[in-house]
Amino acid sequence: MIGLWNCRPLLLSFGLIGLVAGAPVQAQTPRSNLGTLTCTLAQDGETKQMPPSEERAMRCVFRPTESGVEMTYSGTIRKVGAGQQLEGKLVMIWVVQGPKDVKLEPGLFAQTYVGGGDPSSSKGAAASSLMGEENKDITLHAETAPGAPDAGRSIMTMELKVQSVPA
Repeated sequence: MIGLWNCRPLLLSFGLIGLVAGAPVQAQTPRSNLGTLTCTLAQDGETKQMPPSEERAMRCVFRPTESGVEMTYSGTIRKVGAGQQLEGKLVMIWVVQGPKDVKLEPGLFAQTYVGGGDPSSSKGAAASSLMGEENKDITLHAETAPGAPDAGRSIMTMELKVQSVPA
């Protein structure tokens, strides 16, 4: 009986390995380009010195890659941290990615998106991707042409609200 008692940790380990090995592996959902989101930023915005930040209103139009209706969103974009400021009237183009089987419903992209700067990344790559806070399966990837603001060591957030959906 003493020998069996001493083997208890080993038996417990094998039992845990069996549970982990027998657990179903959750497959990652295939991702796809859902369409493009073209955002026009207001000419002027609010800037602050401490910490250095800027906020601009914007209007965005989502155009699906496949069939579907265009959706219009309004929102704000905020950049906090060092780096080039958002100057003049800008247009930013984002590729919207998500699960391949997602149903494109009105308001699907209405949420806050966040991207952080990486000082070791190449110019313009720091905030080239934004991830949805509520629905992390939806991501935005910058397609804006060279010359767009370099996020540098900044954090960028973008908040979208449904403005209109054609009937």
